[in-house]
Amino acid sequence: MSEMDKDKQIRKYPFLPMPIIDTPFQRIGIDIVGPMIRTRKRNMYLLTIVDYATRYPEAIPLSNIRAETVVDALIQVFTRIGLPREIVHDQGTNFRSKVMKSICSRLHITQIATSARHQQTNGMTERFHGTLKNMMRSLTEDQMKHWDEYIPSFLFAYREVPCATTGYAPFELLYGRKIRGPLSILKDMWVSSDSDPNDVVTHLLSMCKRIPKLLQDANENTRKSQKKMKKNYDKNATPGNLRQVKGYWYFFQRGLQSLTTSGRDRML
Repeated sequence: MSEMDKDKQIRKYPFLPMPIIDTPFQRIGIDIVGPMIRTRKRNMYLLTIVDYATRYPEAIPLSNIRAETVVDALIQVFTRIGLPREIVHDQGTNFRSKVMKSICSRLHITQIATSARHQQTNGMTERFHGTLKNMMRSLTEDQMKHWDEYIPSFLFAYREVPCATTGYAPFELLYGRKIRGPLSILKDMWVSSDSDPNDVVTHLLSMCKRIPKLLQDANENTRKSQKKMKKNYDKNATPGNLRQVKGYWYFFQRGLQSLTTSGRDRML
């Protein structure tokens, strides 16, 4: 066995925390879940999207994962959240197709493709997948025949629960207020009889001031979480051929003179 083969099988590389993003939907992670049971609406897959700043998720059922279908679904989401600056995804052909590259180039969106050695780059999306799959396991066999109809309810619940990393619920970080959802049925501040309700203008101004503070607190919680995670992960790790270039980490294999990127793609 060559030294390179041993390196591939044995070496554990240090944990590389992702840069902390403080603007909602500036960077998003995307992935595909499936194939699953084909529903009555002919859906077999889920396109998942997770915002790196707030952990706010989206999930769109798809009948197929052709590049054109994926791009159409992404554009539908972009009309609601705005255009991201960066999209993190794996090496899937549907994400690295000419159609996807063309759309991203025209919209000035940078694609960041994760490598097999450092899949934690898109770990945020993977963690969302894990939670979503646990939710779907609660469905009965008959309910699984139309699992796509339960996705909005699952998203509703996920957006309400505080994230262990940030300390806040995704909905609260995005909108600056707690969601009135399944886990927090609260009295409406406008009709509460035992408190003086603020007028709409005062409430909106207060909410606008609160969002930056929430994101600042969330970023600090994220830094602490990353530091703790890195300390535990790196106990048995070795640096290897990792180099940081302009804020991005690159892996250089032995025998390779350089690592090149194509167009606006970057490899992490």
